[in-house]
Amino acid sequence: MKSPASPPLEMTGTGDPLIDATQKSLRISESRYRRLFEAAQDGILLLNADTAQIEDVNPYLIKMLGYSHDEFLGKKLWEVGSFADIAQSKEMFVALQEKGYVRYDDLPLKTRTGIIVPVEFVSNTYDCEGIKVIQCNIRNISERHADQAKILRFTQLYATLSQCNKAIVHCTTEAELFKQICQIAVEFGGMKMAWVGLINAETSLVQPVASFGDDTAYLKDVMISVEANNPLGRGPAGRAVNEKQPVWCQNFLIDPATEPWHERAAQAGLAATASLPLFRNGIVPGAFTLYAGETNAFGESTRDLLMEMTDDISFAMNQFASESLRRSIEEEIKLKNTILKTQQETSLDAIVVVNEHGKIISYNQQFLHLWRLDAQLVSARVDAQVLQAVAAQTDDPEAFVARVQHLNEHPEERSREEVVLTDERIIDRYSAPLIGADQTHYGRVWYFRDITERKKAAQKFKDLLESAPDAMVIVNGDADIVLVNAQAIALFGWQRDDLLSKKIQSLVPHWLIDNFIIHDNR
Repeated sequence: MKSPASPPLEMTGTGDPLIDATQKSLRISESRYRRLFEAAQDGILLLNADTAQIEDVNPYLIKMLGYSHDEFLGKKLWEVGSFADIAQSKEMFVALQEKGYVRYDDLPLKTRTGIIVPVEFVSNTYDCEGIKVIQCNIRNISERHADQAKILRFTQLYATLSQCNKAIVHCTTEAELFKQICQIAVEFGGMKMAWVGLINAETSLVQPVASFGDDTAYLKDVMISVEANNPLGRGPAGRAVNEKQPVWCQNFLIDPATEPWHERAAQAGLAATASLPLFRNGIVPGAFTLYAGETNAFGESTRDLLMEMTDDISFAMNQFASESLRRSIEEEIKLKNTILKTQQETSLDAIVVVNEHGKIISYNQQFLHLWRLDAQLVSARVDAQVLQAVAAQTDDPEAFVARVQHLNEHPEERSREEVVLTDERIIDRYSAPLIGADQTHYGRVWYFRDITERKKAAQKFKDLLESAPDAMVIVNGDADIVLVNAQAIALFGWQRDDLLSKKIQSLVPHWLIDNFIIHDNR
């Protein structure tokens, strides 16, 4: 089979100027296609649609997955390690055969070294000289995953500290505050469980006084000592109280110090823990302990957040008795919220956050600027009017509103798409749900970025193509002509629109196709 990525055709002169010019054009076209194939920054895999054998693979995919070119060629799709899940790969191949076009927005592939790489997988089936070929474009979206995770994590951290600050302002007793901070850590901070324990002076044990997320009764009859020479005092909570500093345990189930609690932790699905001492008038009366369902859960940003939370909690514990000091707490909280708001305002993206009912609860100035909205309209929280004002700027307002309503009705969905505005700006729109660890939906965050200049850069490529001295024809996977320059128009003698309605075969004499294009010299 002669694939679209095969080496350029070898042709000799015929003496006929028109035929020789056509042969030269074909050689140039195939040579450029090969360079595009080899230089592409997406993986490209070519399959025989009848046998599932791999016909060709480009250098980018070879480097990404770690297999050599020879290890790909001639193999069936499921005979290469990255696609070694035979059942899934065969099902996917059947779908490719039947539908002709298949797309997977997030498909995990395993490299030769065992690393999982998330990819976007798009395939098209087309006829190549009588043989059906499946072209699979495979894009590494690891960076996109990292960006989305970073955005989501930032949102969680912002919400956690903000909610903690609100609890400090509104709670009037320690008991009420302890209960709320445990709930906040789980629902907004992504923790699996959280509890506050205070020292029982008579027993020297840390006694739980508030908790949230303890569905398996992990804390029932739990024994945690504050005595350093007691095995029950060497866990995170006992050490945090004794050493008066945070203790981080990134792998709870293999840490020898946590051995007395391994069995109950395994039953509860707890994998990592952090325990932070609480201070009241310079004395440590207890600790705030949190658990995550995955190991290595307490990165730098999470640690900073938890230490700031416990500082705020300890501060509140010292100030509950005085109303005047309560006001100072409110000022402190306002300052921190201002800092957090400033971080939101310095984002390059326009951001708006809505609650579970689609009501606006937060936005930045970039949102007003990008959509050219009146600040009074948005601050009035008349959400329907804001949506209509935004939608009216798009080239399809009804579709925009319908998409927003769909996402509000489907809180679990993420969405990313480009939106064209009536003033010819192009906006990259991304939306992600705010979901707590218990899968409760708290709202949705929307990010908008103006990518008009990026699109203009793409147009510059077309301009560069137009200024090229050679005739150039660009075709898609179905051999449809999608782009031509002036030199090609002059060479073939057709109008541009006429050329763009044809397939590449229509520019080549039938006898030339029969004698050259259908042959594969490999």
